Amino acid sequence: MTTASSSGVPRRYMLVAFALALLAGSLWSLLRPSPPPEPPADTSLYARLGGQAAEKTLTFVERGGSVLVIEPRLHGHAAPAMEAMIRAYESALRKAGVSIAARERVTLPGPANEVREEPWTLSAMREKHPNAAAIASFAGPPVQPVARGERPPMLVFCAEPVDARALLRRGEAEVVIAPRPPEGTTPGEASDAYAMFTVGDPQ
Repeated sequence: MTTASSSGVPRRYMLVAFALALLAGSLWSLLRPSPPPEPPADTSLYARLGGQAAEKTLTFVERGGSVLVIEPRLHGHAAPAMEAMIRAYESALRKAGVSIAARERVTLPGPANEVREEPWTLSAMREKHPNAAAIASFAGPPVQPVARGERPPMLVFCAEPVDARALLRRGEAEVVIAPRPPEGTTPGEASDAYAMFTVGDPQ
């Protein structure tokens, strides 16, 4: 005996129709055309910035020397623009006869509700790589800076606005790359969006 629903349609037919609807929906999700992938970010401008940073580094590192590179990571991943900039930086140094002592990866602090790692320190990096002739931190300035004369020459890249000239005056770096004020920015130009400050520049 077939059980009928209140509308008079046998229940088994309703279950079959429901199953067919689910199957059709699953097939549509598999066969429908997927949206086009987003175009990759243009990292060539950041690569150019990395080359310019290498030129500055070569003013205080002689051929045959080595540079310790500090790379920032967020959630374990490197941003494509940052990776392009560091690769170009390292490539330019190698072409000039300067080697890379190491590329140390440090994790940037995340939101307050996430587990935070201890911030990297300059003293710890120097202990690991005592023979590096210079340090290039693309992770910003260290939380415990070391004064000029007590450390190798240092280049610091800051992704966020910072008082670059103050860092130079305090002797925390020889070169600082930092965002320009908004009025001095050319839209879409990474190298123009950042300014390079060097010890000895006019204030």
